[in-house]
Amino acid sequence: MNGRELWAGLWDVVNRQIRLFEEEADVDDLTVVQEAHQEWVGACDYFENVTDPALVDYAIYAMQAAEKRYMYLLKRVRDRTGDA
Repeated sequence: MNGRELWAGLWDVVNRQIRLFEEEADVDDLTVVQEAHQEWVGACDYFENVTDPALVDYAIYAMQAAEKRYMYLLKRVRDRTGDA
């Protein structure tokens, strides 16, 4: 095997790895996580500003649900990408 064939083989391996990485790194996942975070922040703001006692339970529920969804999505993306 000459130098040119060696580099061509290495180039093919690198290109295959890049394609696999691009397929796994789904930009939509990151967008969904960011939107879930914004939803959580909004629910926290709502809870802090709610004045009607009848809505306090709803505000707590919405805040906890948004937090759980955000944490779930964040964990899923981290598990996929291998981040700690």
